[in-house]
Amino acid sequence: MSDIYTAKLNVGNTNVVIYVDIYLERKSDQVKLIETTIDGSYYVTTSNNKEAEQFVTKVATNFLVPFAALPYNTSRPEEAEKWVKAHITDSYDHEPKEETSKKIEMGTLNIYGNQLMRTFEMDFGYGDITIED
Repeated sequence: MSDIYTAKLNVGNTNVVIYVDIYLERKSDQVKLIETTIDGSYYVTTSNNKEAEQFVTKVATNFLVPFAALPYNTSRPEEAEKWVKAHITDSYDHEPKEETSKKIEMGTLNIYGNQLMRTFEMDFGYGDITIED
C-alpha cells in the first residue's frame, strides 16, 4: 500500500499549474515515486498554440531541470539535470508517445507529455509494489 501526498503550485499570474505527487510505501516508509506535471492545458483553446507551447516548455525547463537534481542514495544530480534538459522538447511530439526513460543507479527518470503538458517521474521501484504490500 502507498500513501499519495499532493502539492499544487500556480505559476505566477498564469494559468499553468504544477502538480507534485509523492508516493510513499507504507511498509518500508520509503518514497517510491515522485511525479511532477506541468499543466498548461488551459491554453488548448488559444489561437497561438505555438506561443503557449513555448511558455510551457520554459516553465518545464525552469522547474523540472533543477527538480531532477534532487539527491537520493546513488543519485548523480548533474547527469540527471543534463538528461532532463536534453529531453524537455524531444520527449513529446504533436502526438503522445511512449515515455522517454533513463536509469540512474536506483532511480529511473521518465519524461513524457504533449505540447501543453509535461510529466517527469523519479521512480524508485513504484512499479514493483504489489497489492499485498
